[in-house]
Amino acid sequence: MKDNFFWPGLILLVVALLGLMSTVAAAAYRHYEWLATTVLISVLGVVAGALWIVVERRRVTRIEEQWDASHPESRPVGALGEAKS
Repeated sequence: MKDNFFWPGLILLVVALLGLMSTVAAAAYRHYEWLATTVLISVLGVVAGALWIVVERRRVTRIEEQWDASHPESRPVGALGEAKS
């Protein structure tokens, strides 16, 4: 199944990485007034991105389990020919 709903979470993690780079640059150039803002962007980006990916992974796992339950004949076969459980 092709699933593109992971992309927003990955984009949020990239935004968080850019926020972290901005934090380092603001500190290096002694623009301390920007530190709180850039740290907030980084933290919110990491939390939102990780949460998005976790929720999306659970959704995909649930859909796969539903599909497996409705198609028992398509389960992988073990080395000796019995169905894996």
